[in-house]
Amino acid sequence: MASFGIGDLQAAADKATSETLLAAAPTASAIASASQAVSPQCFNPLASGDLYVTAVPWTDVDFSGE
Repeated sequence: MASFGIGDLQAAADKATSETLLAAAPTASAIASASQAVSPQCFNPLASGDLYVTAVPWTDVDFSGE
């Protein structure tokens, strides 16, 4: 899936003209007028793994000297 930032959205908005909006209107209309939504057929989440591995667990860190 694509990821867009604020700058990308601003660039897209800057390019919006009457012609581009009229060209996009039939697609937007078809999406909005769809008779029914199709549910996902399956979902198989992947394991993310341990993203925050530390050499010393936080419970073993001595903060008394701070």
